Amino acid sequence: MKWLTKNILYVFIVLLPIIDVSTSLIERFIEPAISPGMVVRGLLLIAGTLYLLIKKDSAWRRVNLIYICLMALYFIGFFLSRVNSFYIQDYYIEIKAFIKFAYYPLILLFLLNYSNSQNFDKTKLLKSLKLSIIIYSLGIIIPYFTGTAFNSYRDGNLGISGWFYSANEMGIILALCLVLLFFEDTKKWYDYVVVLLLLFALSLLGTKVVVFSTLLTTILFFIINLFRMKFNFKKSSLLFSLVAVVFSLFMVFTSPTIANVLGRLEGLPFLDRFFVKTIAPVEVQMSEYEKERWKNHQGNKIIDILLSSRQFYLEDTFKEYKNANLHSQIFGLGYVHQDHTLRKLVELDYFDLFFDYGVTGFIILACLPFIIFFKAFLKSLKKITYQTVLLFWGLFLAFGVACSAGHVIGAPAVSGYLSIFITLYYVLSVTNKGEQVK
Repeated sequence: MKWLTKNILYVFIVLLPIIDVSTSLIERFIEPAISPGMVVRGLLLIAGTLYLLIKKDSAWRRVNLIYICLMALYFIGFFLSRVNSFYIQDYYIEIKAFIKFAYYPLILLFLLNYSNSQNFDKTKLLKSLKLSIIIYSLGIIIPYFTGTAFNSYRDGNLGISGWFYSANEMGIILALCLVLLFFEDTKKWYDYVVVLLLLFALSLLGTKVVVFSTLLTTILFFIINLFRMKFNFKKSSLLFSLVAVVFSLFMVFTSPTIANVLGRLEGLPFLDRFFVKTIAPVEVQMSEYEKERWKNHQGNKIIDILLSSRQFYLEDTFKEYKNANLHSQIFGLGYVHQDHTLRKLVELDYFDLFFDYGVTGFIILACLPFIIFFKAFLKSLKKITYQTVLLFWGLFLAFGVACSAGHVIGAPAVSGYLSIFITLYYVLSVTNKGEQVK
């Protein structure tokens, strides 16, 4: 029992992929009102919030109380303003949506408080994250070979999500965790196995942003390790980076992502010349709304491919927000319209956060993580280490994906990992112990 108390966070991290698989299977075949993932993460959120309230010896004590009070006041104000226009089921939808966004800053705050306790161990944290990477990867690869995988998309795009529910979420988690595999300078044979499993799993998903950002990550850290050789760092890091680059290139050119991108190109000649002869583009199925908007659309083709029609929903939601009353602009439009229909999300996280919860909600929910990240960044500049550079790049990619593809800060499965990375970045930056991680 004493061991479990000390290691409960690390056990929980290892169990996360198993929780996500069970959630996916239950939601696909039973469609319950509350999934296992919601229950487990909800309990963690409650326990974490109580921990913030009762931990009196924390250096974050004042921040804890002020932040929880601000969030509670906003929560009450948001729902009181809609008391006359909501049905009971509308409250359930709005509460569930709010918790998804609130999970990110509250879990981050919990982890920062926990990092000051004696039970926090960076080495155990890294090992538990590596184990979760293996389980996530196998949860995609095994279904691929057994023919039991779910499709990533419903619109004709290619790719599988393994036994998981969302290919986008799994891709972001794996791409974020990829940087951890570069942490140690001494590489063992199983490190190569883990990175190959991860890259192969990513290649099966068919997601655009994650696949190309992964390639960029491996190339970047190959260059960094090449530079580090001048300072007599071990050659195993350079070899590991080279292997990662080679398999990343293989991943990109064998991934269904290429066919998915070609399906939206409609004739960019420089890409047609290289790929069309060998890779058949998919026929992307669009809604009638999207077809109509594309007919009269003129814009940058590359940006259009990256956003996958999200720009149309962004334009529509911005118009709705602009024409809304002052109260809705301050507290947000919410997820449910006045006629009790659900509003279509933009799927660009920070825009969804702003439109859903207004200026006030955006400041409360989004600013704390950025302040902590920026403080860690300023601290890291005093002593730049290899590990802090790795974490900065991983977080930079995560924030970039949140802005371009979504499924990051509004998805608890992903934002939990993002919170872990910000905490680790903060701890290593403030303590200046980046090179001492083993």
